[in-house]
Amino acid sequence: MANVGDTLSFQFQSKNHTVTQSTFADPCEQMTTPTVGIDSGFVPVAADATTFPVWSFTMTNASAPLWFYCKQVG
Repeated sequence: MANVGDTLSFQFQSKNHTVTQSTFADPCEQMTTPTVGIDSGFVPVAADATTFPVWSFTMTNASAPLWFYCKQVG
């Protein structure tokens, strides 16, 4: 469980991925209400990469679960 002030980090593996916030009701759609959810944008990683990028954000509200998905199709 994350608390307010904690940093959550996602490490990307090869291909092109995102960390995009969604909701339980619409798990593969970017959250737009009550506010627009967080989105890392696409992070491309080469198939032969030996280091992997990390994208992080700081928890500002821990009162409800957070839902995320990757917008990459295919």
